[in-house]
Amino acid sequence: ADVSAYANGGAHAVRLHGVTTDASGSLLVDDASLLACGGGGTSRPPVAGDLVINEILADPGATTGDANCDGTISTTNDEFVEIVNVSTDTLILDTVTVADNNSVRHTFAAGTNLAPGKAVVVYAAGTPSCAFGPGNLAFTASGGQLGLNNNGDTVTLALGATTLAAVTYGNEGGNDQSLTRSPDLTGSFVQHTTINPPGLRFSPAAHVDGSAF
Repeated sequence: ADVSAYANGGAHAVRLHGVTTDASGSLLVDDASLLACGGGGTSRPPVAGDLVINEILADPGATTGDANCDGTISTTNDEFVEIVNVSTDTLILDTVTVADNNSVRHTFAAGTNLAPGKAVVVYAAGTPSCAFGPGNLAFTASGGQLGLNNNGDTVTLALGATTLAAVTYGNEGGNDQSLTRSPDLTGSFVQHTTINPPGLRFSPAAHVDGSAF
């Protein structure tokens, strides 16, 4: 059906015909049939190439590192990994994991869906309070920390035994700022203060210029 005429944010009544329900009356659908309303495609689990690790903050500065905007600077809690959906579908992130060289640090909970072109930021801890922009997501690590090493580590996204994306960095990660792709999504990793606007040390859920995904 063509739902393009329905504006996002409105309330609309939809009548479904020929659907299947369980004993409680709940609608039964399979993942392949879910529509990503407003997202421009179907909802499905990610495959390799759908997600890009776009920014990593392993070394928040002791005086400049409040990356989660909770009002408290922490050289551990403010660590983050920014992940962007570069596919044309809404991605179901249920059970996708974020790991470093040591262990799995975060597992996305059931019901976590990321729209096309949007970012999800996983912080080590704290209370993420930034203005992340519509459709962008932010969580704290389900394991209580990210444990990113300042002098080098590998960040891996996986779904079960399938690696979705992985990034390895060296001691360039330990300079009170994030490593970010320049240009966003496709470029190599550089230290954030080397790109415009000068002095910006990180940009969670945003392009390198600070504009939201």
